[in-house]
Amino acid sequence: MKRFFAGGNTAYGFKGYFDEIRDRTRRGGSMIIKGGAGMGKSTLMKRVAEYLTAEGYEVQSYFCSGDSDSLDGVYAPELNFAVMDGTSPHVCEPACIGVEDCYIDVSRALDATKVSAGANEIKALIDRKSSHYVRAYAYLGAAGRIAEMQRKMNADCDTAAEEILDRIGQPDALPKGVAKKSCYLSAITAEGRVGFEEYDFGNAYGIRVDCGDEFASLAVMDRVFDLCVYRNIACIGYRHPLLCESIASIYFEDEKILLSCETEQAREMVRLTTLDVSEERQIDEGTCANLIECAEVSLKKAKEAHGALEKMYVAAMDWRVLDDIYLQITDRIQCLSRMQKPSGV
Repeated sequence: MKRFFAGGNTAYGFKGYFDEIRDRTRRGGSMIIKGGAGMGKSTLMKRVAEYLTAEGYEVQSYFCSGDSDSLDGVYAPELNFAVMDGTSPHVCEPACIGVEDCYIDVSRALDATKVSAGANEIKALIDRKSSHYVRAYAYLGAAGRIAEMQRKMNADCDTAAEEILDRIGQPDALPKGVAKKSCYLSAITAEGRVGFEEYDFGNAYGIRVDCGDEFASLAVMDRVFDLCVYRNIACIGYRHPLLCESIASIYFEDEKILLSCETEQAREMVRLTTLDVSEERQIDEGTCANLIECAEVSLKKAKEAHGALEKMYVAAMDWRVLDDIYLQITDRIQCLSRMQKPSGV
């Protein structure tokens, strides 16, 4: 199983890339789940992941940045089939509804009469959760402005990027193809920064880029990715958890090399003194880290409010309906499996 985050708590608010999970150029399908807290969305997707694994399919699991123990999506690349949470703030819409994609409303399993008695408490919890997220994103926004300033102050990205690409291999010899951006390998969560590099790329050769501080390193990583785009070098760029338009890690699949300014699993370190790490920069870096820690405290409080909401809804659910939905999903998987087998098999 490979593990990622499709959405993240960033300097620009919640930013999700759920539409990038499934390959829209291939035949396949997606089932988009709608429903609120405590209605079994994550549990349902975990069951689907277990089913796919038991059937012998590779599974990519996309975890929730609000609660890194919960799932936001499951994807089977071989079938090009995904089950995803489409409830706000996740942005996930069907591209070909009724043909390849459909909605699943798990709220139909809810007995509204059982939760109506706690309406005032539910509204208060929703307001509390929202206020903590507002505070968290205010802290992350301030951290992002400092981080972006640091990223832009790098003195010599071009030379550093060329040097790093030379470590990967001669540019003309690297496999040609599309350099594309994907989701996140790590996220800022209620539990701190959580990353899955060891799950996704444990067998890859890891190279860590260190240019004096994280955001100077990020500027160089952005330039490496730009060079890959310009030279048509096949790779996948994974987003930075705070500055989500920047690239924190690049995976060269054919070479099984992961280049990153984040990973702790590196077998090789590339240290580049591309800028003067002044006292002011060190102060800025510390301030940025403190702001992110403050955001994580607010995210933790938002998670606590969400957990209280879940308990109220769990008690009002008819879980037999979720069992029926699970069978509906596994039937779809079996149908796709039959469709993709060669005739006569």
